[in-house]
Amino acid sequence: MPGAMAGTLFIGRVARWLQFVRGTMGKPTGYFSVNPNPRPWKTLAAIILYPTPWIAIGLSVWAIHHILVAPFTNEWRWFYVGFFGGPLIGGYFIYRKMKQLRAKKAVLQQ
Repeated sequence: MPGAMAGTLFIGRVARWLQFVRGTMGKPTGYFSVNPNPRPWKTLAAIILYPTPWIAIGLSVWAIHHILVAPFTNEWRWFYVGFFGGPLIGGYFIYRKMKQLRAKKAVLQQ
C-alpha cells in the first residue's frame, strides 16, 4: 500500500510538471487558453529549474542502486510493485470510466 500511494503521488507530480512545460510552449492545457506566443527560454527554465525532474533522476538512481546492490527483500519487492503497478491500475480505471462517459455523451448527442 505505501508503494501505491508513493507511486500515485509521484506520477501526479510528474504529470503536473509535464502540463507546466506544455503550457510554457504555448500549447493549450485542459480547458484553459494560453498565450499563443511561446518563449523558448521559459520552457528551458521550466525544465531546468523545476524540482520534479531532479527528484525523478535522484529517485531513479537510488532505486537502481538499491535493486542492484542491496538485498532485495519481499518488503521492497512489494513496494516497487505498488509504486509502478498502483498508478497503472488507477490509470486504467480512470481511462475506462472516461471511455464510458464519452460513449454516454455521444449517445445523448444523437
